[in-house]
Amino acid sequence: MSEGFTPGPWAVERADDAYCIANVGNLVIMPCGGKVKHDNAEADARLIASAPDLLEALEMIVAEADSYTARTGKPVYNWLDQARAALAKARGTA
Repeated sequence: MSEGFTPGPWAVERADDAYCIANVGNLVIMPCGGKVKHDNAEADARLIASAPDLLEALEMIVAEADSYTARTGKPVYNWLDQARAALAKARGTA
C-alpha cells in the first residue's frame, strides 16, 4: 500500500496475558503491554490485524464495480458509497 501504511499481513501474538499485533517482518504495530483488561481484547486484536486484508479486498470490490459501471453505463448499488467512505477513512482522506 502506498498510503504510508505498515504493509501486511499482520498477525496477532499473545505475550503475558496481553495481545500485540506484528507484521511478518516482526515489526510491532500494536505493542504488547499490561494485562488484558476486557473480554474482547483478542477479538479486537484480530480485527485490527485483519485491516490490511480488509482494505485490499474493499479496494478490489470498488475497482470492479467502477469497471462494471464504466463498461455498461449501469451504476452499482448505493453500498459502494459506503465502501468508498470507509476507504477514504482508512486512507485519511475523509
